[in-house]
Amino acid sequence: AGEGGGGVFFPPCSGFVVCPYAKEQADLLAMPCPAGPVGEFGLCESDFEALGSFAAAGLRATELVLARAADALVHGRIPISGAVVVRTPSGELAEVTVGQNGRIPPPSGHDEEEDAGGIGYPTDHGETGALRQIQDASAPDWANAVFATSLSPCIMCFRSIEWLWSLGLRRVVIAESKSFGGTADRVAALDGMVLVRLCNRRAVGMMRRFARTFPWDWAADIGEVPPADMGLLRQLRTEGSALGPQLVAQLRASGKGAAVFVPPDGRAA
Repeated sequence: AGEGGGGVFFPPCSGFVVCPYAKEQADLLAMPCPAGPVGEFGLCESDFEALGSFAAAGLRATELVLARAADALVHGRIPISGAVVVRTPSGELAEVTVGQNGRIPPPSGHDEEEDAGGIGYPTDHGETGALRQIQDASAPDWANAVFATSLSPCIMCFRSIEWLWSLGLRRVVIAESKSFGGTADRVAALDGMVLVRLCNRRAVGMMRRFARTFPWDWAADIGEVPPADMGLLRQLRTEGSALGPQLVAQLRASGKGAAVFVPPDGRAA
């Protein structure tokens, strides 16, 4: 990675290019995003019938997280987000918070909240990023809330949900858990918890697209380092006499301490 969160491009070497970091990642995601604005994610209220009278709140919260995830993806950020919607006594829906995975900071000038110093918050996953936006996390009416996340929570985020459960939260929606199973089963096992576990194709598409384009960022975020798909390392071992030294020479010539190389198809780093 380059200084200041940027990246450095090197000339192609044996079919490989240098993967930029942070805000430059958006350049590699310039193709149409596999998700659209709120209301265009292939969801309907019946998908949330398990929530009973809170089905509309579940739909709204899930649309919010997918819209935020789509926005994150086109800005080169990890498409994992969380949102809380409360159903008021009058039946109206109140949006409490929408948060974003903060491992990769937002690009300069983006409307989203600025991360301190532009460094980003590696501990801000979808769930924790949403909670950080609430000044007093004990204030919302959790008994009448729906917490939605675009991806199954990790163990850290499960503990956050477990804490909210102790405050009264009883409804959680996971847009997809195919890309990362996480702790969905633990969430479902919480006493009195109603979990809606979707497999939204657009959510799956966003996760897979990011994971294949930026495998190391994805792997670091889900705690799988190095990435499971190590095709490039296998190629380096078999072609070490040619490809390996070329990559090392490019790195030394750049004057940088490290670089991530990915093949054009965006798979293994």
